Amino acid sequence: MKKLLFSFLMIVGLIPSLTQAFDIRDEHGRTPLMNFIIRQEANISSIKKDITRLYDICYCEEKVCDGTDVKVVNNPQTGYSSTSVTPKYRNETRRRPSCTDADVHAHKQRKQDLANTITQTVNTMRFMAQSEDLHVDAIDYAGYAAQNYCYTYEIYAELRRQGAEFQLRTFAYFNPLTTAGVALGAWISIGGIKFLLGHHRYSR
Repeated sequence: MKKLLFSFLMIVGLIPSLTQAFDIRDEHGRTPLMNFIIRQEANISSIKKDITRLYDICYCEEKVCDGTDVKVVNNPQTGYSSTSVTPKYRNETRRRPSCTDADVHAHKQRKQDLANTITQTVNTMRFMAQSEDLHVDAIDYAGYAAQNYCYTYEIYAELRRQGAEFQLRTFAYFNPLTTAGVALGAWISIGGIKFLLGHHRYSR
C-alpha cells in the first residue's frame, strides 16, 4: 500500500513537469521558434538602423556631369540641320568632409555585424531543428505562423527549407517583382479571354 501511495505521489508530482514540457507556447500562443525569430528580427532591424545612420554620417549622393548627349536634327524643308547638346548626369557616392575614419570603420563593422547576426540566426534555427520539432507551420492566437514574423529573406528561406508551407503574402513580401509580373500576366490573360469570349458572342 505504501509503495502504491508513493507511486501515486510520484506521478502527481510529475504532472506539472510533463504539462510544462508539452506546453511550449507562451501567453500569445507563440512557439519558441516564433519568439526567437521575433527577437532576432528586432536585433537585425536595430543594426540596419545603425547602418543607415552611419551611412548618412559618412556619405552623400551628388549629381555629377557624365558627358553630354549630342543630337543632330535635319530639316528637309530648309536643308539645314541643328545640333542640341544636353548634359548627362549620374549620382555619385562621396565621402562627407566631416566623416572621420572612425565613422567609416563603425559603418563597416555594423555591416559585418548584420551579416554575422543573420548567419548565426540561420545556424541556430538549424541546430534547433536537430534537437526538437520546430513546428514551422504552427499558428499563434493572432493567426500568424513563424514565417509571418520574418522580414529577413535568409530567415524566411531557412523556414521554407525546413518545410514551412507556401504562403502567398510572405512570398509576395520577399519577391515583389515576381509577384507583380505574375499578377500582370494573369490580368492580361483574363482580359484576353474576356475579349475572345465577347468577340465570339457578338460574331454569332
